[in-house]
Amino acid sequence: MILFLHRVILSLIFFLLFQTIGHSQVQINPIQWDLNAGYNRQLSQSDQIYHSISKPFISSQFDSLSLDSNRWERRKHKGLIMRKVRNENLIVVDTHDFYLTIDPIFNFQFGRDLDDSTNRNLSNNTRGILVKGTVGQKLAFYASFYENQAFFPTYLSDNIIESGVVPGQGRYKGFKVGGFDYAMASGAVSYTPMKNVNIQFGHGKNFIGDGYRSLLLSDNTFNYPYLKGTFGFFKNKLQYQVLYASLTNLNRLPATTSSEAQFVRQAGTFHNLSFSPNNKFEISLFEGVVYQNWDSTGTQSLPWNFYVPIIYINTGVEGMSNANSKPVLGLNLRVNPFKGYMIYGQMAIDNYKVSNTGFQLGVAAYDAMSLKDLTLQVEWNNISKGMYQHNKPQNEYKHYGGYLAHPSGNDLNELIGIVNYSFHDFFISAKWVYSDRTTPVDVDLGNGSVLTYRENQKVTYQDYSIGYLLNHKTNMKIKFGYSGRKLDRLGATENTTWYYFSFITDLQNVYYDF
Repeated sequence: MILFLHRVILSLIFFLLFQTIGHSQVQINPIQWDLNAGYNRQLSQSDQIYHSISKPFISSQFDSLSLDSNRWERRKHKGLIMRKVRNENLIVVDTHDFYLTIDPIFNFQFGRDLDDSTNRNLSNNTRGILVKGTVGQKLAFYASFYENQAFFPTYLSDNIIESGVVPGQGRYKGFKVGGFDYAMASGAVSYTPMKNVNIQFGHGKNFIGDGYRSLLLSDNTFNYPYLKGTFGFFKNKLQYQVLYASLTNLNRLPATTSSEAQFVRQAGTFHNLSFSPNNKFEISLFEGVVYQNWDSTGTQSLPWNFYVPIIYINTGVEGMSNANSKPVLGLNLRVNPFKGYMIYGQMAIDNYKVSNTGFQLGVAAYDAMSLKDLTLQVEWNNISKGMYQHNKPQNEYKHYGGYLAHPSGNDLNELIGIVNYSFHDFFISAKWVYSDRTTPVDVDLGNGSVLTYRENQKVTYQDYSIGYLLNHKTNMKIKFGYSGRKLDRLGATENTTWYYFSFITDLQNVYYDF
């Protein structure tokens, strides 16, 4: 699968370099909740036919909208330092046919969990670089790299040690006492040869849906190599998207002569067919299939149907209960009954049993109650036991130790509420998550025996923050916040009371609300 992607990408690079001329503001926008809420507000208040299901957004998808969440006229500073801090990218190269920006990206966070009896300091020291640019009217690209050292609250540390992965951010090495050292690189190239056609390849994340969560394909797992094509028909009322991904299962292959055995490789193919007859309605059909891509020698050929970019071909050929693949079929619906309001939902199944299902229903209001830049959102998610799982652990609907859909997996009932308000550059936000779930727990009985049982858990999570946006180009902000978590299990309660201060370029979602 990786060799296949490399060959395709090299061919595309050769083609693109000789096809792009002119100048454009086309760009790949980050998958980040605050920014996406701003985009959704503009889209829901416009008269344009649009497809909002797939993220990251590409600005060339939208005719008359500049996907810039900034709505206030900022003071134009004359001094170089203040211009770079408040108004501009750090480095800008603009030669009409070529546009490039370079910025530092970071998260300097300090805090403490008041329920931690050790009184240890919690911190996140993230440094990195972001390079973005366009070549002519058709080609856009970005590359970023993050290096991190962090000390997390106990519940997060325990989860990281158990899974071997910092949620959505990759494997780690130990750092000092109780800390984690980890890094993440991302990048993509987007090519738009004509209106309503886009080809994108890169190493990053994708998201399918209109909600805070996705039951089909989410950005909560680690980055992966991918190739994606999006095609619009009938004045873009019909949109088809195909995505190929090289995935990794954290089970290892049998030992080889190398110092460290390789991880099991998987391959994913995801198809989405979306119909939007007007700006008030969108309905989408989804198919995602994860294939086993290894055998005793370390590789296994993928079936011919994997490469066919037609929705439901894979499920039709392989069925819903194949020994070497894991399918997820779904439906996504968006309705905008009034300008600035959105009702959305998803349904997912992974076999022919009615018991294996996932449901989502949500409502979002932008400029709610006629108050500019007030966003309200309520979302309900319900996922049945066994969803996304396979009788072979290496074939589950997962990547890098995390589920490709909901971060908590399955067997849960969840309610989410979000409030976000900004006035000029000041903002306040609040998020509540309540989850009633059943989680598998392993108990070591000794002598190599492990007992697994399912434990009911009730989690209440809340996060409040207040802050100031310094630079909308990089979403650079300072904020003070509180994250509280209460876990009820086996008649006992575990509490987290985490206060923090953060100076951050907020360009990616991280999900610690589980």
